[in-house]
Amino acid sequence: VLPAWLAGHLLGGDSPATHYVIPFASIALLAAGVFALMRRWFGTTAGVLAVALTFVGTLVWDSASHVYPDIPSIALAVTACLLVQRAGDLRDGHVATLCLLGAGFLLGWAFEVRETTLVTWPFVVWVARQAHVRWSRVLLLLPGMVAWAAADVGISAVAYGDPLLKL
Repeated sequence: VLPAWLAGHLLGGDSPATHYVIPFASIALLAAGVFALMRRWFGTTAGVLAVALTFVGTLVWDSASHVYPDIPSIALAVTACLLVQRAGDLRDGHVATLCLLGAGFLLGWAFEVRETTLVTWPFVVWVARQAHVRWSRVLLLLPGMVAWAAADVGISAVAYGDPLLKL
């Protein structure tokens, strides 16, 4: 909701740009993330093919003209994968820690955008292990995810009187 509100505030609530900025930004982020991951793992050709295959699906085209939650949530999850991969490159240190904490925050946010993004979490852990991130450091994904879960429970408790409503 906050990115949509910000876009409306900056571009004008009735502006067509306001309606399209979130879907287009999400699609661009998804394409860049898919390309970066596939290029890193399998080469440039694989990155280009992966982006092409991503755009073949009707989900991307349907989401280009509507503010559906699917593409933004997957774009956030792919960005989390990139941060986890970067943390693996850095091994240890403050920047690697921030990358893992940021990835956890993005995974929690992705879950709030679309609950089915939960199915991407095992893939993120796989990426972490492939990037040689130690298990003890993989746990740094949890604080951001737990913060979003706490916010969700709090909102449900205040707004609906049932903290576990979404379960």
